[in-house]
Amino acid sequence: MSKIGILKKLFSTEYMVKPEDRLGDLPRSGEAYSTFIKLAWPAMIESLFVAMASFIDGLMVSRASDTAVAAVGVTNQPRMLFYILFFAISASTVAVVSRRYGENSKEAASRCAAQNLTISVIVAVIECIIAFSIARPLLFFSGAQYDTIDDATVYFQISVIGMFFYSFSCVLNAAQRGTGRTKITMRSSLAGNILNVILNAFLINGLWFFPKLGVKGAAIATLCGNICSFLISLFSYFGKSSYLKLRFSYFFKFERDTLNTLLHVGSGAGVEQIFMRVGMFMFAKVVADLGTEAMTTHQICMNIINLSFACGDGLSAASAAIVGQNLGRGRGDISLMYGKLAQRIAWGFSAILFAFFILCGEFLMRLFSTDETVISEGINILIIVAFVSLAQVSQIIFTGSLRGAGDTKFNAVVSFFSIDIVRPTLAFVLCHVFKVGVIGAWFALMLDQYTRFICVTVHFYRGKWRSIKL
Repeated sequence: MSKIGILKKLFSTEYMVKPEDRLGDLPRSGEAYSTFIKLAWPAMIESLFVAMASFIDGLMVSRASDTAVAAVGVTNQPRMLFYILFFAISASTVAVVSRRYGENSKEAASRCAAQNLTISVIVAVIECIIAFSIARPLLFFSGAQYDTIDDATVYFQISVIGMFFYSFSCVLNAAQRGTGRTKITMRSSLAGNILNVILNAFLINGLWFFPKLGVKGAAIATLCGNICSFLISLFSYFGKSSYLKLRFSYFFKFERDTLNTLLHVGSGAGVEQIFMRVGMFMFAKVVADLGTEAMTTHQICMNIINLSFACGDGLSAASAAIVGQNLGRGRGDISLMYGKLAQRIAWGFSAILFAFFILCGEFLMRLFSTDETVISEGINILIIVAFVSLAQVSQIIFTGSLRGAGDTKFNAVVSFFSIDIVRPTLAFVLCHVFKVGVIGAWFALMLDQYTRFICVTVHFYRGKWRSIKL
């Protein structure tokens, strides 16, 4: 077979769905790629900019000291534990709103968004009080050392206040993504992160008349960015062109059918997030127990790998929305096609990321640290990151597609096996039994990513998720 023939079979929509699985005509390749890219590019820019803002945030913190990097890094997983329910609510919002959008049921989609936002308000109040109260012991348990605990506690407590506003943005933006309005979510995220970066420059280093606050300044900048994003997301619902409307009556009239559907999808997404966060929490603790230097190296590399995650996350958000919309229209075959199409696009990004991490490893590490031990170890880790990116982007896309279909329980099972068992267990054995050091944790992360990639790819291609009713 000629090269042109192979490429056509790989990238043409004609070959993405078997004839016996088709429910009608499929969009032509040019039309399908154009439709998906139009939906995906704002989501990708949003995700990439969030990752870049996080990257720059870490870079600015690193200018304070390596200890500051470790202090901020040790708060990441504890903070993410408190985001679990918000991610679950957001996942169910995308799945249900996109399905109602596909059914052309505007009022039902708006009621879903409003009721989910009400639930997130209640959860946010409770979680913020708990998180603020137990900050110091939680961070000690997470692996904070005596030289990082004070900065880590301050950063964590201020970030918790930001979580209050971030949670609302998550739900509001998830509903807009479900209707395909990815430009709206991109604008709110860009504005918040630009403000965060600008305030970082002033507050961390004490530029102009601002005080030099170090880690505390980074936390305040993040809080201000979260508030900004929330306000822009909220105001987007009151424009004339908004598909979704937040009517006062929607917030206080919970409907059993809507709540049952949200519970069905959200429970699986919530359990998935619990498994993910617990596993990543254990993984981070394994690394933190290696000491501040190892934690610094690890955190720098985590900041860098977020660039890979962001590529997949943007495509995943678009894939979840378009899968749900076409299932709502009764075209599961087109949903299957778009999931595979997103993976084809991901191959290109994975190849670019692979080359980037291999060729630019030393440059990236020297941006964050002057410690030669940290730099040397980090360069080796980024070689592993390059191979991780080949599986990570596709894995994230298929996971997002399954969430868009409401198949969250499968994702939860895979997360439990791979993130809660494979990753932390292998990391502990390599780091603390065989004394490989922090690089052992990254071998564990690579095996986890390939395990999830294989599982979700096989499940997605089987296509049983197309029969899920919401």
